[in-house]
Amino acid sequence: MKTKVLFAALLLFVSSMAIASPQSSWVKDKPKKVDTSKAIHFIELGTFKSSVPVKLVELMREIGDVSPIRTESGSVYYTTPFLSEKEAAKQLPKFVSLGFDQARHVVQYKNDLFSLREFNYMVEGGKIKDDSEIPVIRIWK
Repeated sequence: MKTKVLFAALLLFVSSMAIASPQSSWVKDKPKKVDTSKAIHFIELGTFKSSVPVKLVELMREIGDVSPIRTESGSVYYTTPFLSEKEAAKQLPKFVSLGFDQARHVVQYKNDLFSLREFNYMVEGGKIKDDSEIPVIRIWK
C-alpha cells in the first residue's frame, strides 16, 4: 500500500514539474515580468547516473518526502516544496552537511526549473543580484 501511495505521489509530482535545461530559453529571451508569488522553491539533492549510494538512500528516507525524477542524465532527487525562498535557503546548508554535496536551491516557475541565481536574474529584469539575506553556497572545483 505504501508503495502505491508513493508511486501515485511521484506521478503527481512528475506531472506538475517539467524539468528544464540550465540554459533555459526563458533566461535568454527578452526579460519579462516575473510573478514571484508563483515560484515554487525546492532543494535538488543531487543527480545520479546509476545507483544512489546506500548512505544517501538512508538519509533520503530519514528526510522523507524526497521525489526522484528521471531525466536523460539520470535520476534527480528533490525535496518537497518550501514555503518561501528564505526557508529553502536556510535548509540548503543542512542538506549539504548531511552529505548531499550536489545539493542546490532550485525554483520552479511556469513549468520550468531554474537555479536560484537564474531565477533572480529573471526577477531583476536581466541583472545579476545577490541578496545578502539569502545565503548562496558556491562550490569551486
